[in-house]
Amino acid sequence: MKAFGQRFLRPLDHWLFTNAHVGWCAVFRALLVVLLAYAFWPSDLVPKPRVLSLPYASFLYSNIILGYPYQVAMGLIGISFGLGLTRGWSGFVLACMLVPHAFLSEGNQSRQVLVFVTFCTSLLPVVPVWRTGNPGRSGPIWPLRLIQLQLSVLYGVNALYKSTPSFLSGEVMMEISRLDRFHLDLSTGALDLGVLQVPVWVLGTGTVLVEGWLAVGFWFPRLRIPTALLGVSFHIGLTFVLTIFMLDLASCFLYLAFLLPIEHRPDRNA
Repeated sequence: MKAFGQRFLRPLDHWLFTNAHVGWCAVFRALLVVLLAYAFWPSDLVPKPRVLSLPYASFLYSNIILGYPYQVAMGLIGISFGLGLTRGWSGFVLACMLVPHAFLSEGNQSRQVLVFVTFCTSLLPVVPVWRTGNPGRSGPIWPLRLIQLQLSVLYGVNALYKSTPSFLSGEVMMEISRLDRFHLDLSTGALDLGVLQVPVWVLGTGTVLVEGWLAVGFWFPRLRIPTALLGVSFHIGLTFVLTIFMLDLASCFLYLAFLLPIEHRPDRNA
């Protein structure tokens, strides 16, 4: 029994606590900050009514959170974090400051995803970008595993939520295609592609199958690139069907958690 436990725990220990490559962590962190600047750039979005119903929420949003000094502070902390000028605490502070902006009138889900990614990234090794070659500053890779699991949960929950007879048959897509954010009218029961008409049940079933595969496909190293290509193609196709705030871009960014060689593999001959 003891031998079996050690045989099971050894791969788990490696999966969670192997060193993360500080150079690729720096690349991931810098790209994340660029995406955060795009996703959280000051706009005319306002808090949702249910958020404003909380005590002091209206005052805090009007006088602090949506104010210019608060946004400048987020920008400076974000730049510092992205360049690795400060330790992981700056990423944690940035994530906390972003939380109120994840409950505005649009893009709640995509911004909440990015807040969680920011928090996890702050737990990865953070060193200045010009010192990424120092192997002594490595740290465990388990925060990246949380980001990878988040991607699987994101797609997996969507696939399970849509795995209903009404969605698989296309009835849901026919109904919601009448909304303003949809660019195509599927109320006829088919997608008209000129000489080809695709039944809505094919679209509904295909959506569930693709999201189901994206939830698990990245965990197979040899299938990561094909899975990423499928995911990018899927999200590009969605832009022609409906308007999505930022969730498609946030989802595709998470692919980097699997595609970048962040797991540190030291030279065995060194």
